[in-house]
Amino acid sequence: MPIIPTPGAVPRLLQQRIHRATVPDRWPRSDCSQGELQLLCYLTEHEYTGRGAIFDLGCGNGGSTFCLCHGLAHNPRPEARAARVRAVDWFEAGDRKHSGHASRARFTSNIMEHADRVVVHDLDIRDFRWEGEPPALEILFVDLAKEEDLFRAVADSFYGSFIPGRSLVVHQDFGRPRLSWLHYSTMFLLPWLEILDVIDDTLVLRVERQPERDVLNQLVSSSFDVRAKAHLVQEAARHFGGIRTHGVDYREILGLSEAYVWLRGGDPAGALACLRGLAPTPEFERAFGDMLAEVRRVTAGYHGSCRQRGGG
Repeated sequence: MPIIPTPGAVPRLLQQRIHRATVPDRWPRSDCSQGELQLLCYLTEHEYTGRGAIFDLGCGNGGSTFCLCHGLAHNPRPEARAARVRAVDWFEAGDRKHSGHASRARFTSNIMEHADRVVVHDLDIRDFRWEGEPPALEILFVDLAKEEDLFRAVADSFYGSFIPGRSLVVHQDFGRPRLSWLHYSTMFLLPWLEILDVIDDTLVLRVERQPERDVLNQLVSSSFDVRAKAHLVQEAARHFGGIRTHGVDYREILGLSEAYVWLRGGDPAGALACLRGLAPTPEFERAFGDMLAEVRRVTAGYHGSCRQRGGG
């Protein structure tokens, strides 16, 4: 287990900068908030240098792709403006589909203005394979890690090709309690990363050092210990506490995330202990009531002794 740096306040390095982005005449329809879309415009206009590839993993109906391309179009560096966004999603219907509402036709229509800047990969990310050496990655936007196996596929295929001190990893679903892998993986890799900011549900990380392959193998291993995951989510709560999304403090979000860790690890006592430590606000109930109800339903009737939280 890597040594985790002492928890501290997230520096919020981007929230005061994203207003510098050149915004489109109209925002595309998207599940992302306007702040998150403006963030994507800012990153490709002001942070992107052209040294590495841009991937939009989980492009859905194209809102994120449009904004990444819009930022590129206004980037002052000629080598950056010449780059293309590689948009990945699996548009076929089926139980394993990444985005339940994504349509290839809607995607094509929404990015039409920037079609010459986009390369589409219509496939299951679990089947993604590089042809030859992977390119260096400068911006990796992730919006398809809705299940743990999808996250493992992303980490396994993409986390080995970063540019130290330059690559940005952007997790759109960081504010979702059910997606615990985004929370424990961030803290697991923190010795190699810098947290730049959280804009609504979106976390932005800069890769300071390339994680070694054995570290990445441990991260994606199905034998990753449930206690270690829970401890890492607790550390995340200490880092991100005080930041709010949907009117909810990240401490509450990550408390429910930890409950999911214990549930998936086959330990309802641990999940129940997390629930007993929560005092859900009306804002929390409105934003995440369905997830809270799911955990309550699974732990209902459990009468075993409550596991003591803490300790890795």
